Amino acid sequence: MKELVDFMKKRSRELIESARIVLREGYYDTAAFLAGYATKLYLEAVLLDLLGEYPRLCTVRDLFVILRRTLVTLGRSKPSRKVQVYIEENSSLLAALNDAYMHLENSVTSYEREEAERILDFAKEVINFIKVTIKHIAT
Repeated sequence: MKELVDFMKKRSRELIESARIVLREGYYDTAAFLAGYATKLYLEAVLLDLLGEYPRLCTVRDLFVILRRTLVTLGRSKPSRKVQVYIEENSSLLAALNDAYMHLENSVTSYEREEAERILDFAKEVINFIKVTIKHIAT
């Protein structure tokens, strides 16, 4: 399973890099999609590492809530509180990440450069937050 977790995290990093490249080329919808997908994939990898499985068909915010609950179950109250505060403080940006992931196939509107940049920057921030928060917990 560790191999799959590592692969998913690697793929998430590649998606972030791909988002950066397509953003630079002017493909803003695709950049936003890739950023949302990278975040979702990274959260799924972390949950797979902690639980041995991960839920499918969840929003980014749902995955965060599951991560928080998992940390509580593992007796990690301080990281769990950090995740809860992060969810509360960033609920609209978490929704934007999820919308970006769902947007490409379900919408006819387009992202502007600034929106795609904001989503990509936030995706990087989310992944870094998760890394730091669970640094000593996940295998």
